Amino acid sequence: MILPNKDVPFEKSLLKYSIDIYKSIEEKIKIEELYKKSHLKTKDIDAIMAFLFAINKIEIKDEWVIKIDKKDI
Repeated sequence: MILPNKDVPFEKSLLKYSIDIYKSIEEKIKIEELYKKSHLKTKDIDAIMAFLFAINKIEIKDEWVIKIDKKDI
């Protein structure tokens, strides 16, 4: 289980941003568009994408991020 950093409030944690990004994906989105829409640093989005992929919430094919688990986090 990933816990937010105790020095950062949950509203500013990468876990909260992961949930927000996951919820913002309808069915699929181009990777480039996802990075452009976000106000986060590239390395943070990379970490979020790796996390969502690891817990089987998204799949990445070519230039698309595809939501494979339609349930909420």
